[in-house]
Amino acid sequence: MNLAHMRLTKEDIAHVVLLLFHANAQSYPMLSQLWIDGTMVLQPKFYASRFWTIAINHNCTWLSIVLFGAKAMLNSEAPKNRSFQFWGHSGNYPPTHEAFGIRAIAW
Repeated sequence: MNLAHMRLTKEDIAHVVLLLFHANAQSYPMLSQLWIDGTMVLQPKFYASRFWTIAINHNCTWLSIVLFGAKAMLNSEAPKNRSFQFWGHSGNYPPTHEAFGIRAIAW
């Protein structure tokens, strides 16, 4: 269902900022990418200051993020050359779509 909901393909690259013991990290990015033989970029620890560099260097196309991380990202400026197609989180609060121009989907 995750793949159908997110319309993922093998070319998509998940930026994983959540701890892998968390059900969200296991069900959305990890299992979805494994199912389609896709790629995950694991950020060992979430730092808003390192987020964009990692995402751009690896051409990440999507991410699952929790409220804490989304709020922390609002203090950063999104570079123009990013490849994100969407961010998935608990809703559109905080308004990441307006802040970054990246489509938000809610689980």
